[in-house]
Amino acid sequence: MFSDSEVEQDSGHCPHCGLTPQGTQTIYAPYIRNARVEELLSTNRPLLAAEEVTFRDQLARSSEHLSTIDNQMRHLRAQLALAEKQRQEVLVMNQDFKSLTSPIRRLPDDSLREILLASCRSWADDNSLVFSINMRGKPWLLSQVCSRWRNVALSFQKIWACFRIDMQLISPTRIAQQRASFALGQQIRRAGRHQLTISICDPDDGRLGSSYDLILPLLLSSCSQWRYLELKCHTRALVHFAPIRSYLESLETIHLSIRTGTRGEQEITTSNIFEFAPKLRRISLGSGRKDIVRSFTIPWPQITEYKEGGKRKGSHHVEVLRRATAITDVRINSTLLPEAEGGHPYTLGGQTIRVPSLRNLRARLKLNDSHFQAMFDKLELPGLRVLSTALPPKADPFISLINRSQCHLTTLLITANTPEISTELLRLCKVTPHLRVLCIASDGEESGPIPISDFLVELLHPADGDNCLLPTLTCLNLMQLNWSPRDTVVLQLMESRAGGWVERDDELNNDSSVTREGVAQLKKILLPRSFEMAYKEKLDELRSLGLKIITQR
Repeated sequence: MFSDSEVEQDSGHCPHCGLTPQGTQTIYAPYIRNARVEELLSTNRPLLAAEEVTFRDQLARSSEHLSTIDNQMRHLRAQLALAEKQRQEVLVMNQDFKSLTSPIRRLPDDSLREILLASCRSWADDNSLVFSINMRGKPWLLSQVCSRWRNVALSFQKIWACFRIDMQLISPTRIAQQRASFALGQQIRRAGRHQLTISICDPDDGRLGSSYDLILPLLLSSCSQWRYLELKCHTRALVHFAPIRSYLESLETIHLSIRTGTRGEQEITTSNIFEFAPKLRRISLGSGRKDIVRSFTIPWPQITEYKEGGKRKGSHHVEVLRRATAITDVRINSTLLPEAEGGHPYTLGGQTIRVPSLRNLRARLKLNDSHFQAMFDKLELPGLRVLSTALPPKADPFISLINRSQCHLTTLLITANTPEISTELLRLCKVTPHLRVLCIASDGEESGPIPISDFLVELLHPADGDNCLLPTLTCLNLMQLNWSPRDTVVLQLMESRAGGWVERDDELNNDSSVTREGVAQLKKILLPRSFEMAYKEKLDELRSLGLKIITQR
């Protein structure tokens, strides 16, 4: 029911929109049926005369009130629609001014170039090139953000200077070649005169020079700017690179993975592609059995770095060292083949190969004793400072090499896979008194525990009286070693050689933890994580004395 006050207040609403002026709005009171209404609704009896007049009056009032509410709702919906429209306009304005006041608009072009280069970091890395003529990838997308980014990207030659051409990703159809050659030409022009990193991969025999006659000539036209060249192709494709032999004046590094066909096809004419490359310094060989010395004419006297992979004979490595008289860094990760396999291109002979410039030799070889011994017996390396290799069951090849070369090794990285490691390490360390860094690692997770406790005891208490083993050692790395040592030996060794210990008088110096006179103090040691959990307090104490202890990578 509606009270008289409600009727009077309702009469003050606007006749056009139904809005009630502020101050005259009714307080909403819910409609509740009284007992008489409930009784009448439950039956079909007629109303009394007085009730008929009252209820018809209430019906008129409720209809008028319902009309008022409908008008108010229409007005509120119109207001809501207007508010939503205004909100969208203000939101657009907010985004516009946020963009206009963004700090990147004040960013200098040099800083923006660094950001663009960072976004293409894997692209610019020689070892992680991607297919370069995909216009939906980097760096093409960087030139499609806005006009300023496009101007900066197009003027930044460095991000356009890396090419990987994978023939397997290009359809042999003519239209696909035309699209690829267009993208390649665009990228070459955008690289300008910047030195180029080139990777060419031809998975199919001979396809590089036959089907792709639009792409290869365009790429070869930029050969004078090549700094790094990775070439993965069949032997027969090398003939297509012959015209560039006199134009590689910027080439510094080559990585070759050259495949051969049948045994009869392996006898090919020597390629002279790299004969006139005055800046060539680094050579890397991929998988396969290709003999680079026989297959390519290379200016070996100027080569300083040589990396090797695949399956090759020990005589091949020795011949490389014989010719590369200025080499400083050799890294071999391959399997040594018997000299009888594939013929005898070289004979080891009896002459010793002396390479005074070689300082870094890293050889992760899968070998047997005879091949290993035969290769190292022919070398004399007086300048050798870093040696990284697997320790054979007997360390005689290394001991003979060190004694014959009279070199002063400062860094020794040993991969252990033999239970006799302690004995052979002791023999090896006795001929390397100048060693400052020693790293011992297991040969993979499948190898069992390596017993080195006896070796650590010898470092702590040498059996040769006062002659301390490795007196100049400052860094010991055992983190990658699968071992089961006596933990107390390791702690005693750290205490004995840790920095910060003060040496006492001779008559009072009976404690084995005091460093000996003339022995360098250990500055850094790398241990498995288990040591941190078991001896945290002791390790923290040693750290406070200046010893750098690392127990996780």
